[in-house]
Amino acid sequence: MLSESQLSEIRNYLLSKKLPIDILIEVNDHFVSQILELEKEENLSFKDAFEKTKNDWKDELKLRFNLLSFNYITKFESRIIQKFLTNVILKSLELLALQFVLNTIIFKNFNKDFSENYLLTLFWIGFTLSVVLIIMNYKLIKSCNSNYKKRISIYQNYFVRFLNSGFVIIAINIFIFNNQFEKIFEAHEKILNMDFSNINKHYIVSNIFILFLFTGIFNLMEYKKVYKKLSTHLKISL
Repeated sequence: MLSESQLSEIRNYLLSKKLPIDILIEVNDHFVSQILELEKEENLSFKDAFEKTKNDWKDELKLRFNLLSFNYITKFESRIIQKFLTNVILKSLELLALQFVLNTIIFKNFNKDFSENYLLTLFWIGFTLSVVLIIMNYKLIKSCNSNYKKRISIYQNYFVRFLNSGFVIIAINIFIFNNQFEKIFEAHEKILNMDFSNINKHYIVSNIFILFLFTGIFNLMEYKKVYKKLSTHLKISL
């Protein structure tokens, strides 16, 4: 077993790597297990086992600039968030494809007045959902401010960018909807006919930011789950 001072030394080292709490806990467990194994299998002292473990993790804990977070984070953290965002974006693309199919069914089977009202209702639902999420999760969103000192989770700084950008584009869509429906309808028809020439740019941008909205919601759900777990077991508060 490691003493409290030795455990503290490990934690302080990992804190110097600017790891968020959820990742720090995971890496700390790896460090402790590896050190204990080295002490047992290779009969090393704590100091030597700790140095060997640090060396083994040297590349993983190297700080490098990350474009998504606009900050210096470790390679280990960067790999985890990239894998997570890839999975989330794939889920979001599935939702976007489902929405496209639903739009197609409505556009093909109902008149333009109904289709226009349907699409406007869809935008209002997205806008309202965004507002509700922002209000209900105000403290979590506040913790994503760049000036916020606590790094609670790896998911902390990403969802707000996606959520806000999706929210803004939906609000713009509602504001200019009367001037855009015909263009949206035409762009949708072109894609169905596999004609990708001169597709309305607003249609493309809107779908990209709706994808961001879905990604932000999935990211928020994950951050909320991690925070709830940490606040229960470690008594962490925002």
